[in-house]
Amino acid sequence: MLYPNRAGIALPIIMIILLHQAQAQRLPTKEDSAWYKERIAFITQAPIILSATIKEKNWNELRNFAANWKLSESPSDEIILAIQIMSEMSSHEFFVMRLPANYRQLLEAYAREVDATGNKPRFRYYINLPGNYRYDATNDAVKIFGILREWSLQLKSSVHLGKTEIFFCDVFTGNILHPMQVINTEGQSYKDLTAFNSYIQDQIADCDSISFVKKRNAKTGTAALMLGTWLPTGNAALLGSDLSLGFLLGYRNKKNEYDVIASFRIPHNTNQNYNVLRSDSLFTSHYYDGAYFGFDYTRYFVHKLKYEIGFTSAIGYDYFDFSGQSADSLAGKNITPIAIGSFDFSNGLRFKYFLRPGLYVGLSAKYHFINYCNTGGTDVSGKAFTIDLILGSH
Repeated sequence: MLYPNRAGIALPIIMIILLHQAQAQRLPTKEDSAWYKERIAFITQAPIILSATIKEKNWNELRNFAANWKLSESPSDEIILAIQIMSEMSSHEFFVMRLPANYRQLLEAYAREVDATGNKPRFRYYINLPGNYRYDATNDAVKIFGILREWSLQLKSSVHLGKTEIFFCDVFTGNILHPMQVINTEGQSYKDLTAFNSYIQDQIADCDSISFVKKRNAKTGTAALMLGTWLPTGNAALLGSDLSLGFLLGYRNKKNEYDVIASFRIPHNTNQNYNVLRSDSLFTSHYYDGAYFGFDYTRYFVHKLKYEIGFTSAIGYDYFDFSGQSADSLAGKNITPIAIGSFDFSNGLRFKYFLRPGLYVGLSAKYHFINYCNTGGTDVSGKAFTIDLILGSH
């Protein structure tokens, strides 16, 4: 019988109202019913087919039925697993390495369901269908679990089974309610399963690594926030080191990254006063407020799973404001321009550590070739280092 699917109960009230209205307006047609019948055909036919093929010992036919059921639109994977395993045991072809990677989750689900059939008034087994419907397959499931239980008991009594095979039979008969707990606590008794579990974990890790690297190395845009320090050298050291805040926007592929960068330094008082010549007059200042705008190119030459290292070369413009005012005059005198700037060429290294494929923390260190030209004033020529912490995304 078809029932409305109650999974939508958690939706907002207005969505529930709309959902019920939609159901009221459109009931299943004959075509819908025929389609639903196809989707539930395997579980409704399973009790008959299982009984007949087990009696006839037609294991190939039973395996084919399970394989086709698995390919259907509404497979009961935990039941299919039990059929496949016991078919292989019956034909003496059971091999642990044929188990699906998610067999542990399926065993746990099977054990819960077999245990729940002991309380038949409360046990329910539904097949979800399109159109917000589901089929109540409880009676079919109870029959199937009963047949599989009898089959597993017959296997234990009539066939010479290994310890691992007996373990599966005990799960299918309902004697083991927590299969994974048994495997974890008695791993030495099931060395083949323990080895297979380890193999699965290695394969999953390998797949995760491949997926991680593929996503990380994809051609994509970049964006990041930067927090760093600016360390002038030479005569420019009198300006004092400073904290900087900035951001970058760009594009990258596996080996190359191109970024536009803007970095702003926090206004501060300099280590000592310095003079600036404007309109034939010297102005004394101890104020500093600087910024950098540039274009960075990074070529990555070290690629590991979680980190990468690259060489950075950049060009840009670096300047500082000596006036501390937005106006272009001070005490009635013209001080334009209020900034002293320089072409900036820099080289350095960039390191990235990936928290996930699209998120990283990094460190960038560069040495800047600059030449502040303060003609007629205090010599502030020199070079500079910058070190930036980066929080970015791809």
